Amino acid sequence: MTARSRTWLLNALLVAASIVLSLVAIEAVIAYAMSHPEMLGSPDGPVGRPLALARNYYMRKDRRIVQFLPDCAVYDPTVTYTLKPSTHCTVVNREHSVDYATNRAGLRDDDAALAAPAIVVTGDSHAMGWGVASAEAFPKLLQRDLGVPVLNAAISSYGTARELALVERLGLDGMKALVIQYCDNDFEENQYLVDRGQLDILPEARYRALVDEHARGTLYYPFKHLRNLFSIARFALPWRKAPPAPPDTNATEARYFLDVLSRHQTLLAGKVVVVLELNEHNRNDSRFIAAVARLLDEPRYAALKPIVSTIDVAKALAASDYYLLDDHMRPVGHAKVAKLVEAELKRRGVGAAR
Repeated sequence: MTARSRTWLLNALLVAASIVLSLVAIEAVIAYAMSHPEMLGSPDGPVGRPLALARNYYMRKDRRIVQFLPDCAVYDPTVTYTLKPSTHCTVVNREHSVDYATNRAGLRDDDAALAAPAIVVTGDSHAMGWGVASAEAFPKLLQRDLGVPVLNAAISSYGTARELALVERLGLDGMKALVIQYCDNDFEENQYLVDRGQLDILPEARYRALVDEHARGTLYYPFKHLRNLFSIARFALPWRKAPPAPPDTNATEARYFLDVLSRHQTLLAGKVVVVLELNEHNRNDSRFIAAVARLLDEPRYAALKPIVSTIDVAKALAASDYYLLDDHMRPVGHAKVAKLVEAELKRRGVGAAR
């Protein structure tokens, strides 16, 4: 090899090494920023492009989802999945590490809570207490402050249709009140039940495929952060048009929600039913709750009107009550929600006496 060839090869190796080291450095910076999202935006500040991209990446390729973790959840042919009964698992994400301890029914509560709960809270991950300890979630704050047994029957990603089917299955005696936490992603599941007369239950093979897909998607490999963030960033380039605002479906959502409740009148009869809405990243407003309150005046829902009341939590919650990357509430948000639900339950005579 000539001196000129050796020089060329050495320069090529130096360039290649510089590129690799630069990519490693960028990957390390991204990893650090993902673990310290306060670098990308403050809880009370606007969501700029860096934080928006980080959220997108976290939600799509980084976040570990409890219902798709074999240590935490199990297939159920009547409701697609529950948490794994009588066990506990730890889910570690960027902003929190949470232990999920379950009872024999596959709920995030203990077996004693199944005996004779005065209040049952149902909903999805927001009510289950995603990202917070069980004692910090608003169902257990209600139990502490009202002094009556409360069962947390909420399970991540359930819609109202499966939530009430599961409560029916539990066969609880002595329940005085049911707190239903709605989320805007309940719409399709509720619509499916009302329009087709059955729950939208995944076959076991499809559920297991989702579990495998989630495991592959959250697995780290060299330069994963750089590759995926670059892919996501392509869709946020300045010359790309922003997607149109979604249509306002709150009135339709409210009607399907009440139609689901109407299918469970035997369960709800004589009970106090309190409804609130919680959405991701504090994307809360008053429109769904207002629509439910209006529809309760229709003759179609005459049987529900005496038992159902609503709470608007939108004005009480702030962006700082939510995590920066994760779309769920911090403990401070749960505390605010608990106070509002507690006040409504007391107003309706549940847990007022100590």
